[in-house]
Amino acid sequence: MGERRQEKGNLKDSAVLESTTSQWWSFSSLIPLFAGVLWLLLAVRGGVPEILVGFVPGVILLGTGLSGLLWAVDSRTYQHMALASSLGILFSLPAIPLFGPLTAAALGAGSAASFLATGYLALGKHRCPPGVPMPETGLSLAARAAVNELMMCALILTSWPIIVGWSATRVRREAADAYGLFEERGWFEDPASYHKDPPPLERPEVHYQERRGRKI
Repeated sequence: MGERRQEKGNLKDSAVLESTTSQWWSFSSLIPLFAGVLWLLLAVRGGVPEILVGFVPGVILLGTGLSGLLWAVDSRTYQHMALASSLGILFSLPAIPLFGPLTAAALGAGSAASFLATGYLALGKHRCPPGVPMPETGLSLAARAAVNELMMCALILTSWPIIVGWSATRVRREAADAYGLFEERGWFEDPASYHKDPPPLERPEVHYQERRGRKI
C-alpha cells in the first residue's frame, strides 16, 4: 500500500511539471534516423571499406532514431545516439576518399545535426517544477547535454568489469546486505534518519549576485 501511494504521489507531482523543451522536439529523432539511412545506403552500395566506415554509425543512428519515434526510450538510447553521432562526425573524414567530399560533408553535417538533436531529446526528459525559470534551450545547451550523454555512454562502456565476473557478485552481495541493514534500522520508512543532523552554523555569511537579471 505504501509503495502504491508513493507511486501515485510521484505521478501526481510529475503531472504538474513542465518539460524544458517543446513537445515538437520529440520529432528530432527523425534527424538521426535519416542520417543513419544515408550512412547505410552509401555503405551497402560500396565495397568492404565503405561498409567498415558507414555500417556502425548508420545502424546505431537508424536504430536509436527509430526507437525515439516509436517508443518511450530511456537514457541509454540517447547515450548511444550521441555515440553514433560522434562516430559519424569522426568517420566523415575517411569518407572523403570513399564517397567524395560533398557526400562526406553531408554525412558529417547530418551526424553533427544528430548530435545536437540528441541534446534536445535528452533535455526533453527533464521537467521544471512550477515557479522555477525555464532554461534557454539553445544550441549551446543542447550541445552540452549531448556531451553529457556521450560521457555517460563512455562510462558505461568502460565499466564492464563491474557488470560481469567476481566484481558483479561482490556488488550484488553488498547490495543485498545493505538492503537488510537499511530495513532493520528503518531508513526506508524514514530516509531522513539515515543522515545525522548537521551542527549549527557559526558566523554564517550571505552573499547575493545577479544572474540574468535575477538576484540570487
